[in-house]
Amino acid sequence: MDSKQSRHYHLKYGLFSVLLLALSSVAHAEHYLSIAYSSPPASIPFWQQMKQYLYQETEKEHIFLIDYSGDDFSTQHQTTPLQHSLQQPIDGYLIAATSSQISKAIDDIALANIPIVAIDVAIKHPWVKPQILTDNIAASKMAAQHLHKVLVQQGQAPANILLITGDKQHQNAHERARGFIDELKPFGYRVTTFYTNEWQDNIALTIALEQLKAHHYQAAYTTFSGATHAVHQAQKHYHQDDLVHIGFDPTPTIDKMMLNNELEAVIQQDGQTMIQLALRYLKARITGEEVPDRITVPALLITQKTNEGF
Repeated sequence: MDSKQSRHYHLKYGLFSVLLLALSSVAHAEHYLSIAYSSPPASIPFWQQMKQYLYQETEKEHIFLIDYSGDDFSTQHQTTPLQHSLQQPIDGYLIAATSSQISKAIDDIALANIPIVAIDVAIKHPWVKPQILTDNIAASKMAAQHLHKVLVQQGQAPANILLITGDKQHQNAHERARGFIDELKPFGYRVTTFYTNEWQDNIALTIALEQLKAHHYQAAYTTFSGATHAVHQAQKHYHQDDLVHIGFDPTPTIDKMMLNNELEAVIQQDGQTMIQLALRYLKARITGEEVPDRITVPALLITQKTNEGF
């Protein structure tokens, strides 16, 4: 069990349950902590990076990791890993970006006395703690403050603003919208908000195309990378290059947008710190220590004036 590959397993549910049980048993015999992990698809750049951080940290700490990450954001793909983990001899569970609809599956994990720590999600369940996530409200307030400053300088304040955020079932989506809207409310801005089912890029693109065609917006705030890409595509399609746009979660495409002055700013989450804290507190719960209910991690606002990293 010395190689990296021997301790990281990304398996489909059911088909490999016998193999997984055997591997987990070996991990226990060799005195590894054995933990399960499920998250949104790694096709999403932020979660791909988070998975890389997790693999690095578990390798460093000699933790046996079972990766149950799904192919989409559906409730089924969130609940099935929790159900299957009950059949494995695991010490703890890391869940990421889940919805409030999985409470029943968490109840079953609690009955089995398997500690759960949540990453990048605010879910109301007494067994899930700590919840380690970006300070989404503070991040969106930063975005709003910067956007207000730019629009005032341009003589466009108060403006019409398009806001595209994530799934209504995810507290993150609400917090990212609420922090932005509340910060701009005293200045008389008109913010039109749309939620995207399961954070789907194609839904965000449909919204962006329909809205930029039908209405005149001076600015946009998008709270996940797929929506940032979508608004950029719609801008290009309708030749609305003067739209002041702030996005979320850098990707190679967003990096290029920043370099080309096609994006005013982007919120960058500190995924590595979230992973490190999640593992630290999961180990604490496994050993019976008290842990806080919630830990927020500051985000960074990267603007055109501070984009040397792009």
